[in-house]
Amino acid sequence: MARIAIAATLKAVPGKRDELILQCRELAPLFIEQEPGTLRLELLLPPDDPETLVLWEVYESADALAAHQSGELLKRFRSAIEGTVQSMSATRHDMLE
Repeated sequence: MARIAIAATLKAVPGKRDELILQCRELAPLFIEQEPGTLRLELLLPPDDPETLVLWEVYESADALAAHQSGELLKRFRSAIEGTVQSMSATRHDMLE
């Protein structure tokens, strides 16, 4: 089974990116520690867009991604960032091995 990568783009409410980054930094390590099959979660800051944060996520398999998407930790994350995000989108990628 191929690994799956997700590029999730979070557009912060103007003036709230620092708060969003703080929440992401706090919770990102928990996904790696608590979700089997979640291999990587990186925070990226586009240099030309001061209100955007990109999450680069890597999962062991489609099953690991599905477990992440339905897990309690993601629900907790979404609740924690409420009020700091005006939009969110994600693109799935199959990784070449």
